[in-house]
Amino acid sequence: MVGLAIDSDHVYWINFNHAYVSRADLDGSNVNESFISTAPFPHGVAVDGSYIYWDAGGAIGRADLDGSGSDGNFIDGLTGGELDVAADGGQPIPVETGPPSITGDALEGAALVDVHGTWTNGPTGYSYQWLRCDAVSANCTAIPGAIDQTYTAMPADVGGTVRVREVALNNYGLSAPTASGPSAVIASAIPFLTSLPTISGSPVVGQTLTESNGTWTNSAAGYSHQWLRCDAAGRGCSAIPGATGQSYPLAAIDLGATLRVIEVADNASGTGSAATSNPSALVLSPLPAVVSPPTITGRPFVGATLTESHGAWTNSPAGFTYEWLRCTAAGASCRLISDATDHTYTPQSADLGSRLEVRETATNGYGSGQATSAQTDVVHDPDVAATVRGVWTAGDRLLITTACVGPAGTCRGTIAIAGVISACGTRIVSANARCRSTSKPRIRSANVGQASISVRAGQISTSTALITLNKTGRSLLERFYRLTATVRVSGAITLRRSLTFSYQRVTAFVSWNWAYNADQTLVKTMTITGLPKKAQVVVACHGPGCPCATRRVNPLNRTLQLAGLFGGHGLRPRAFVQVTISAPDSVAKVLEFTIRQNAGPSIATRCQPPGARRPAPCAG
Repeated sequence: MVGLAIDSDHVYWINFNHAYVSRADLDGSNVNESFISTAPFPHGVAVDGSYIYWDAGGAIGRADLDGSGSDGNFIDGLTGGELDVAADGGQPIPVETGPPSITGDALEGAALVDVHGTWTNGPTGYSYQWLRCDAVSANCTAIPGAIDQTYTAMPADVGGTVRVREVALNNYGLSAPTASGPSAVIASAIPFLTSLPTISGSPVVGQTLTESNGTWTNSAAGYSHQWLRCDAAGRGCSAIPGATGQSYPLAAIDLGATLRVIEVADNASGTGSAATSNPSALVLSPLPAVVSPPTITGRPFVGATLTESHGAWTNSPAGFTYEWLRCTAAGASCRLISDATDHTYTPQSADLGSRLEVRETATNGYGSGQATSAQTDVVHDPDVAATVRGVWTAGDRLLITTACVGPAGTCRGTIAIAGVISACGTRIVSANARCRSTSKPRIRSANVGQASISVRAGQISTSTALITLNKTGRSLLERFYRLTATVRVSGAITLRRSLTFSYQRVTAFVSWNWAYNADQTLVKTMTITGLPKKAQVVVACHGPGCPCATRRVNPLNRTLQLAGLFGGHGLRPRAFVQVTISAPDSVAKVLEFTIRQNAGPSIATRCQPPGARRPAPCAG
């Protein structure tokens, strides 16, 4: 047995082992060992004029004097001592002589602490209940679960006050509850960020970027700013001295960098945590940058006029200059043509067998940028139509297809080779003619094939002849070779048809990995595998963010990494990247990437036969 309490009619004790409050009359009669059931291991009992109290399981239980209305958790969450004895109203339970008080800032999210009141008779423990009241400390209601000595002000408390109700206990029983005075009116908290500040404006040296404030709770009243200069990936940032306004004019030192801005909001309650914007797009040069290259119009004949048309440029060029270049028939080893600096150029005899291109320089007040046109077809004499191109080897069997429109009745004819343009000149020579030059491979002979053509009136009939070409030397690079099939029809007409030739396609495999956001796209990896021998790779980049216009690479092995050509530069929307993989005797493979906003690039695969000025859809 532990704990003992007495009132005017009964004596009470704790039956520790069986978890009961027991009772008997003051004369010892009417013993009831199981008068009130409690939680396990009760420790003490007390009575006042209205209730019986006991301590069990970390809580104070209570029941009416007749044992009814039992509540084992009348007060729970206690941390004080146990009740060993108790007495009636004449015993020394705690009596309040000064109410509790509240300390802490009256702010949403701040911790408020109950400071114990003053009590007689040595309290050994306390219980608490926090109350939510209106602004004048009226209409108070208990806050569910707020039973600790410390309470954190909630959003529901803003604009009102709080109180705390405290109960003290000692080994003789529980005090009557007593409430503190009210706190000050709970104010809103400091600003809290819900969306980041943003940066707008053109990221070009000489232009101005502007920060738009983020979104903050709790009525931010003011803002402060600090601009940061970062690397191209938006990292490694450092504060820009003096850049503390909401706008920032870009300077030359910012070229190739990105910008961020730190924003701090405050109100009457204090200052919020600093918020940093996402990085701007890469800061670009104000120099002219090509969007689409210049073009050449006109036929590449000796004595004809070729005309350059300006490319499309950013940053408002104020003037242009031109340089014409002469390249090999394969489009390589381009050299400047002396005094060819106008926007037009007339091919000379020195240009025969070559391709031409023009380099355009656009200039504004900040400097200049350059772009090169696509190459012309091979230059030839105006009376020769260069319709057959390719690499021929000894023993090639080429198919000539002819057509004949005959008069009424049936016409017959034969197919014959009328001439071949030799490797050492541009004149038409007869079949089996030899070229005098020995510096390059040449066609030595062409055997004539015979075929009969039968045509009915008003119809087109076709026939074929197989021609075998023989020559010395190794591969014969692109020249304007032309075989003309001449169909002679007795009593009718003579038709001419051109020879056609097919090339093998480059089969290299290209893989890539892009990283993009709303402002820019980065080339993380771009790898070409399975390159053929003597391959050449040309990477052209035009538009915002491009680090260069054109790069030519001659791979040393069958695998080539291209990401390094972009130098980590972020490509902006509408930039255009073209990767051309070519090899001797083959149709080049061309991949075209168009940079898009907040999406991966659009991709097209095209083909460019030897001698073609530009890529076209792949056939078959």
